[in-house]
Amino acid sequence: MKYTQEWCLILKRMVAALVSDPSTIEISERRVAAGLLLTIHVAPKDVGRVLGRHRTRLDALNVIAQGWAGFEGERVKIVVDGVGAMRLRGGEEPMVEGEEQPRPDGPKPPDPEPETP
Repeated sequence: MKYTQEWCLILKRMVAALVSDPSTIEISERRVAAGLLLTIHVAPKDVGRVLGRHRTRLDALNVIAQGWAGFEGERVKIVVDGVGAMRLRGGEEPMVEGEEQPRPDGPKPPDPEPETP
């Protein structure tokens, strides 16, 4: 993306307005098969502020990024540092590849027993 550095500075300013300590914000960029992946790293206590209720703030940042990148024919995806999010939810370590993903609403309920006539 031609204007990646400018976009990262704009994104950093938008996120700085949301967090309690703007000095902890870092934005990393990585090229993936689907386009450009921008990862926002913030303090664990600020992850929820960046995500917003029901991820509305993160979704809004992604809409802005897609509009910006669309002019250049690129695709952009913004994510928030998952390690900070995991720690915020209860101190769990990041998932190891191959492990079953936890359900957002808790553990899977047991299968109902078949009815006997």
